[in-house]
Amino acid sequence: MGEHRATSPIARAVSMARFQGVFPVVLALGVCLLAINLSLLWLTGPAPRYFVLPQVYLDWQYFNAAADTVAGLVTAYGHGAANKPFLLYAGLSTAVEGIDPRILQANDGCDAPVVGICGTGGSMQEMLALQAAFLRSNLRASVAVLCIHPAWLAGMFSEPPPDSLNPIDPLRQGDWREAANRMRWWIWLVQNRFYANQVAFKFLYNMRLNLGTVAHVDPWREPQPLGFAAHQTLAQLQAQMAYLVRLGWFNAARYAHEQDTQAAALNQLISQLRSRGVRVLVVLMPETSIFRANEPAGPKQFLLDDLGRAFQSSDPPVFDFQNAIPDDLFSDLIHMNAGGRTEFSHKLAQAIKNRKPQ
Repeated sequence: MGEHRATSPIARAVSMARFQGVFPVVLALGVCLLAINLSLLWLTGPAPRYFVLPQVYLDWQYFNAAADTVAGLVTAYGHGAANKPFLLYAGLSTAVEGIDPRILQANDGCDAPVVGICGTGGSMQEMLALQAAFLRSNLRASVAVLCIHPAWLAGMFSEPPPDSLNPIDPLRQGDWREAANRMRWWIWLVQNRFYANQVAFKFLYNMRLNLGTVAHVDPWREPQPLGFAAHQTLAQLQAQMAYLVRLGWFNAARYAHEQDTQAAALNQLISQLRSRGVRVLVVLMPETSIFRANEPAGPKQFLLDDLGRAFQSSDPPVFDFQNAIPDDLFSDLIHMNAGGRTEFSHKLAQAIKNRKPQ
């Protein structure tokens, strides 16, 4: 018969036998996740994506396409085309939808091929971030056309965090909705999942640029339109308007909070392009009358004044096309359809040819 040994209370307390089974494992994992969540909340705050603004809302396929385009340009320059000029136009989705590079090349008077580096989003910082691959290269465009909207001075924040995460005060006041909203921001791993993904993509993208693992595609290929209908339905326009309201694009207070940061990003892009001898032109892209009617009056003038302050007597020419295209040539509130794309491309080409602000 085997000898029975008594187990001390301490041995029983530290024995792993009590942690066998599914429930203890799930409980342990839950405690670990809670610890990680609270640590991240304490270290970074409820919305750390605010500190990596340029990469938050851009679709990373456009980053990769920009890198591929730049690699194609570098390859072309490496085969004896270094002295061949080209025109660069940079913007976001309204430039993708609103500019036909073939029309520009045929009518802009530059006698040079046209390349577009564009993406999606709605802020100056996003446009600056999209040009990272180009700015890291030794390429020099003869002319760079920056296609922007004054509304981008408001940034792209659809839901800022509450001023306080303490749910006690609203509970005392009987405001259960505000208390629930504050508690929701405690769940860092859920609220910032998109942010965490973007940080990972940013790291991989920078590694790709550093290692040179990019495709050498045809740099003169036309950016593919986003596939909008010729005219969006009333329900789609209403949904877009509601989304723009949430972004704060029609809220003067939102501009007051963000416009200095966004304007600094635009000025940085202009300065970096000029530092390599590129002539920079700024284009205020067309918008529908409904969009313009809802925009605050101040941001556009702030943008123009800020360019004057930043560059003084050498501020870049500004071509104002905000009301140049009729509403029936738009797909939605800010994206032109095929007819608008053609008409605007001709107008822009003529402005570039004249080199005079509209």
